[in-house]
Amino acid sequence: MGAWLSTLVALTSLALGPDGKPAVAVLSVDGVSVPGAFVESMRIQLTGMASVDTGPSISGRSRADKAAEARQYLLAVGASIAVWEEHRSRTETGQEVVVVVAVARDPNGKPIEVAELATSGGPEDDRLLALKVGELLYQALATASSERELADELASRGLKTDSLSAPRPERTTPLAAPPRPASPRPTPPRPPSAAMRWQVFIEAGGGLRVDSRFSAPQVTGSLALGAGYRSKPFHLELGAVGQLLSRRELQAANGGLSLAERTIGGSLRGLVNAGPLAVGAHLDVTAGFVSASATSSDGRRGTALKVGTGWAVGPEGRLRLSSRLEMRALLALETTLYAQHFAIEAVPVADPGVHHGSAQLSLIFGVP
Repeated sequence: MGAWLSTLVALTSLALGPDGKPAVAVLSVDGVSVPGAFVESMRIQLTGMASVDTGPSISGRSRADKAAEARQYLLAVGASIAVWEEHRSRTETGQEVVVVVAVARDPNGKPIEVAELATSGGPEDDRLLALKVGELLYQALATASSERELADELASRGLKTDSLSAPRPERTTPLAAPPRPASPRPTPPRPPSAAMRWQVFIEAGGGLRVDSRFSAPQVTGSLALGAGYRSKPFHLELGAVGQLLSRRELQAANGGLSLAERTIGGSLRGLVNAGPLAVGAHLDVTAGFVSASATSSDGRRGTALKVGTGWAVGPEGRLRLSSRLEMRALLALETTLYAQHFAIEAVPVADPGVHHGSAQLSLIFGVP
């Protein structure tokens, strides 16, 4: 189990460089040097989030060939993202534009256009282009925690491919890189939307409730709807939960009793993230509705409905299967405010008590 878990974490975690941060590689195309202003502005944009270094020149004939070369370099050096510039002209206007393409290490990911700028020939073109690229990569890196999620974030945030644009030859005159500043680089503010965000979720699952007064546990089915306030280190959730429990059939000397129970309530959960895993606790406040149907030994029938309130508290754990799907496992100690007694013609048949233990396994679906 420990070896399997270690392998899972290794496969799903985002690659980190020697400084403990993801690395971004800026590649040149066909031997043309990367503009120094572009690289320096990227470093400023990604300060505190990722390191930025220049890489080798790629020379593939097609974008797919360039992406294959870039991905090989990422795997060799342990970086997470490679970016490079492509120059093209718009067929309908003849306007020249520079497009920045990014690719992640995930083998199923595709090269994504992450920024585009109409060239003016001025010195600020590279800095403005780096500003756009840095903002998008910052948000993608702050949100993703695995290589697959990073590829998905780039695809969802990137530009739509312009099929009417025709590529033109790469820039032939390299620009000299300006000297690195001696003073510390300013730290850009972390985008609030990337650091923390709300996400609506739907949860469906089932489990068992155990009571020592009964020989067999009850099977439970639950459905929840709520919203979570998520960040990279932790997240909180608040939702409404409905639960249906299997029917119990009890026999007594003077007849039989059938009990059907369902609950509704609210749930508060807090978890701390550790890569694809998360651990925390939950607190549920519930109202329970128990329908009782009794049949006496001489064939007479009677029904009753009892309502009780209570709460449930306990630990839980999560395993992130994708950016919008999690598996949840929990244990709970359920407590009602008072014991519920059931009798047939004043003869006691059942006394469920006030404490119940339960375990549940469910899937949580995030709504985009």
